[in-house]
Amino acid sequence: MIKLVVKKTLYPFIIGVIMSGCTAEPLRQGNVPITAGSMVTPELKLQAGISNTSNDQTPSFEVGNLSDGYIVEVLEGADSSCNGGSVIKSVTSTGSSVTIDSLDLIGGDKTYNLRVMVTSPSGGVSCSNELEYVLDTTAPATPVITLPVLTPYYSNGSTLSISGSCESGTTVWLSGDVAATMSMACENGAYSFSIGKDVDGTYNFTITQTDPAGNLSGASNQQWVRDTQAPAAPSSWALSSPAN
Repeated sequence: MIKLVVKKTLYPFIIGVIMSGCTAEPLRQGNVPITAGSMVTPELKLQAGISNTSNDQTPSFEVGNLSDGYIVEVLEGADSSCNGGSVIKSVTSTGSSVTIDSLDLIGGDKTYNLRVMVTSPSGGVSCSNELEYVLDTTAPATPVITLPVLTPYYSNGSTLSISGSCESGTTVWLSGDVAATMSMACENGAYSFSIGKDVDGTYNFTITQTDPAGNLSGASNQQWVRDTQAPAAPSSWALSSPAN
């Protein structure tokens, strides 16, 4: 049997609902009662190991500060109140957090300003922080080798310097006939590597660069022929007098 009791206190118009002797409990987010406007702000972040600048067109995200049954909508281009954005994906939470796998960014290379809007079962709505994700699938240009000028390059020295031009902000790589791949940051549009060899031979090297999104350029190649052996002495010969 349900009894409706109107209580007069210092706060008028409060109605307590007592069902079978127990007061109905509100829905909660953690230990906090959920009402429209009282929700905890959800937290949007990339999964561990994923950079904010990447060539991954289907990155994965995590949303925290949730409870069971929340509708979680990923928005692109929304303001701080989650107004004006377009919905990219919608999922329902089953705990305090949810993983949004393989979010399909179909707008091509650009900066995506992402937020999530969550709606609780009781109708409460909250908007997350903004997360900026730069999608870049364009490979940088092939780095240029300016020194040595020629390939193959012949010398009798024990050190070779390879230098040239690159895109600032990339990482330049030297691979090939080296004990381990070498790398350096491209600064002011230039790079320079020094390689040492103690044995005569023909050595081949490759120069590439990667941008912050992980895109790999084409390759420039350099060959070095190290030769410290002197040529053989010419054979002796003598002029003979013509016969009389």
